[in-house]
Amino acid sequence: MEFQAGLEADQSFCYHEKNGWSDFSKTSPSACARIKAHTRTLSNAVNVTRPASFQAAARAYNQISLTWSKAAGVSGYQIYRRTSGGEYQKVETASWSDTSWTDTKVQPGITYTYKIRAYSMVNGTAKYSDYTAEAAAKTMLATPSVSVKVSSGLYNTVNWNKISGAAGYVVYRKTSSGKWTKLANIKKAATTSYKDKKIKSATVYEYTVRAYCTVDKKTVASSYKSSGKYKSAPSRQTVSSVSNTKKGLKLKWKAQKKCDGYYIYKKTGSGKYKLAATIKKGKTSTWTDKKVKKGKKYRYYVRAYVKEPNGVVKGKYKASAAVTRK
Repeated sequence: MEFQAGLEADQSFCYHEKNGWSDFSKTSPSACARIKAHTRTLSNAVNVTRPASFQAAARAYNQISLTWSKAAGVSGYQIYRRTSGGEYQKVETASWSDTSWTDTKVQPGITYTYKIRAYSMVNGTAKYSDYTAEAAAKTMLATPSVSVKVSSGLYNTVNWNKISGAAGYVVYRKTSSGKWTKLANIKKAATTSYKDKKIKSATVYEYTVRAYCTVDKKTVASSYKSSGKYKSAPSRQTVSSVSNTKKGLKLKWKAQKKCDGYYIYKKTGSGKYKLAATIKKGKTSTWTDKKVKKGKKYRYYVRAYVKEPNGVVKGKYKASAAVTRK
């Protein structure tokens, strides 16, 4: 087929919303627009090309994204889906210009398998390509991020982020040498913390949380990751005795060997307590205050402490009775 465009005036025009109509013959160089139509020879077989590539990937707990390569000369694409043991059902018809589609009618913990085929409309009849190879994906609940706050009141508060699609959470705990044990089943999706009061003082604990939901009467749980290791707060520290010695006033207490050390506070007469010393060994159980004066009254208290990833946590304490330096 051959053709020749006419470049004379009054052949083709274009319209601009501000400048109105203009003649293509007056452009430089002169031009002429044309429309070209074509038909298919229906006596010949029509071969519809299937997409060369097809992938499926989970994007969220309730979303699977499908992508494919564009096939030339097709009218659109048909998308089919099945679950394990089930039959394929058509779930979507996409436009010829589409190369992706997101399935939002999926549930976590179930594997969905997809395939697609292209089609072309010929004289009102759809002609189909072969199906692509299958592509499968499974969505899951997101994994909670867990942190722990150690309290001097001898309890640990476990915190985690809210997980979309979760119906609840299961909290687990273990010691340094132990196995994971279930602490609590949280049945409210809005709850994102748990207070663990059943702990021992100055003991290392590790926590994790799994989100869960129910799908087809079965529990589907997320994966999990550790909170890291935290040492619980020391127990209440009591001063056993304060006695006069040649060098000063000697304090004795029962050592908490698993703690990381002690802070010793002192008060002179009716004054305020001030930090007098820092002991950096948990096995230590005595300290002598050499900065005392005869005839003065002193009171003391000792606070055991542990080191945490977020700082130092001090235990509770009980102050001594007043003692006069002799």
